[in-house]
Amino acid sequence: MFNDTEWVEVDATGEHTNTKYVGRFCVKPFLTHGERADAVRLAEMYSRGIFNDPMQRGFLTTLAFLKFHVEEADADWWDSDGLSMHDEAPVYALSGEIGKLQRKINGKEEPPAIPAADETDVQAPISTPEEATILSKKTKTSDKTKKKD
Repeated sequence: MFNDTEWVEVDATGEHTNTKYVGRFCVKPFLTHGERADAVRLAEMYSRGIFNDPMQRGFLTTLAFLKFHVEEADADWWDSDGLSMHDEAPVYALSGEIGKLQRKINGKEEPPAIPAADETDVQAPISTPEEATILSKKTKTSDKTKKKD
């Protein structure tokens, strides 16, 4: 079926602690409109007060979306939302695995291009720090080109 849960595996090394993160996660490939709306609200709550750091906002948005994708975790390092870790790498690795699953279901091989900041009101979860950097650069460029009222 289209949105049946599937198990994905994560094997990442923490960028700050050098901890090895290995685990299995039962995830929903896609969220309903209601779940996406709830994830956006949670991301806004997580990001409250963080205005000038797109990478941090992107990371917190990814965490918020994972809260709704992950049904079950077989990993002793993962709590219910991933907020107790010091490292970002396992979060991006899990998000990347969900992205691969989504592309497999949709019959696409390559990840989608990241839209410019002014092309969308809601940013999809970011899978890697590199995507956050690209988004950050696009946001800065689009902010400079916007006309003042």
